[in-house]
Amino acid sequence: MKLGILGGTFDPIHCAHLYVAEAARAAIALDCVLFTPTGSYRHRSEEPGAPLAARVEMVALAIASNPAFRLEDTDLTGTGYTADLIPRLRAKYPHDELYFIAGADSLAASPWRRLDEVFAALDGFVVATRPGIDAPLPPEIETHVHRLEIPPLFTSASRIRALAREGRPIRYLVPDEVAAYVVAHRLYRAYSGAEQTR
Repeated sequence: MKLGILGGTFDPIHCAHLYVAEAARAAIALDCVLFTPTGSYRHRSEEPGAPLAARVEMVALAIASNPAFRLEDTDLTGTGYTADLIPRLRAKYPHDELYFIAGADSLAASPWRRLDEVFAALDGFVVATRPGIDAPLPPEIETHVHRLEIPPLFTSASRIRALAREGRPIRYLVPDEVAAYVVAHRLYRAYSGAEQTR
């Protein structure tokens, strides 16, 4: 099988994550995309706004309607680094092809450690375009990636957290089930207004 790996903090998961996963699945004929939340946040500048259990539950809710999407728990106790994650997935799926999916923004703006190990361990690396990220990737990255051209997606997890803190709508930026979960569990100092899930 050809498995895609979409990792992240998913704080919260949103519609752009889902679209990127589906676009990658269609573009390179993936059998399944593994949504792989990380329990570590050492690569982030701040602690996640929602606890790990809530982030995992939101991922499960968001992907439930797509039979080609699956929740993968390998990185819940991992380091948060892709170079450490891939060998663990290789051990779990020894007969499958593994393709990592990332946004161009994460490669351009975030420090990736041991990229040579990551590329060597994968069958492919898919990079989704992102508005405002026009600069070419470093040559050592560009030669290893499959570029996935997608339409501009106007949301981000940080923007959704900010909207929730302000009591503004997040519906249609996240799946309805995730919007309802944020309200019910008062995540991100969430609003209490029922109008957000109508």
